[in-house]
Amino acid sequence: PASVEIEYYLPTVRDYKPYTADPVKTFAVVNTPSRMWGFVKLWGKIGLQYPMEYLDAFWMTNRGYWWLDDTTHAAIYGEGLEERQGYLLSDTKGGLGVEHTSLIPPLETLLERLFSANEYQRVPVLSLLFAPSLYVWFTVFFLFRGICRRKRELIVLCGFLLCYLLPLWFGACVLIRYAYPLVVCMPLLLGLSCDARPHCGRLKE
Repeated sequence: PASVEIEYYLPTVRDYKPYTADPVKTFAVVNTPSRMWGFVKLWGKIGLQYPMEYLDAFWMTNRGYWWLDDTTHAAIYGEGLEERQGYLLSDTKGGLGVEHTSLIPPLETLLERLFSANEYQRVPVLSLLFAPSLYVWFTVFFLFRGICRRKRELIVLCGFLLCYLLPLWFGACVLIRYAYPLVVCMPLLLGLSCDARPHCGRLKE
């Protein structure tokens, strides 16, 4: 049966979660050319049988880049004050010679509650501001605005950011650190969009 064939290459396939491929791909057994070729053939064979499931899996893995109400990107590695995972990973790995020291414990406690326990999601506007998808949609909006106003700088910058985003769609999961370039460019995009100078960076008629 197909399930036995799949487990031959992906022994942890039963740990699969729709929003992250890491638990499965990390332990994939494709360490020889013959195994790799066998896996590729199996992937193609099953894909021909279940094309819609493959498409659904693709969109679910990238849900954090297009769905504004997504929260799965904040629990990729779990969440909670003890694990220090959640939206931002603030845990300290052992054996690296790095010690955790807080200079302002009350601030640390607040930030850990907000972004390790993911309590920021209880605040509607705040939670939206931390959604990666918001900045993807803003970039698309500014791109169309640049095209409509024929502003070269705005088009080029949005195009660059969307090209950066393209390989992320084929990644294992969505994390805010992957979308960080889009976040930090928002003030610049907004400034270029609001620039009312008649000939600054405009495309030729």
